[in-house]
Amino acid sequence: MKVVVLEQLSTPYINFIKKMYRVEAVEQIIHDEKSGMSYNKKTADLLLLTGGADVNPELYREPVGKYTHVNTGRDKREMNLLSRCHSTLPKLGICRGAQILTVHCGGQLIQHVTGHEGGSHDIDT
Repeated sequence: MKVVVLEQLSTPYINFIKKMYRVEAVEQIIHDEKSGMSYNKKTADLLLLTGGADVNPELYREPVGKYTHVNTGRDKREMNLLSRCHSTLPKLGICRGAQILTVHCGGQLIQHVTGHEGGSHDIDT
């Protein structure tokens, strides 16, 4: 399976994809902003957007809240990548990835959910 990503995937993500799609191998296609490459179902099987910092609320027209920690550079790269990907390419968002997909499609987010502070958490596969 060929997966488009912004950066090298960690082992838990690779294991998750293998189990979810029942494939033996995952070939990572690292997206390079400068190449201007566009992806479709003939060049890749999936676009994977992974977890991380909060999506900048300014992207859905809200002020940045007290508990919000953003990575504006990553927001820009992922929004650009989503704009370049062909509509027929399947997209999978995990945690933050699902949030950036929502915002890219014009949706809104709840910035802070009590009890969900902090950065990383384990992925069970």
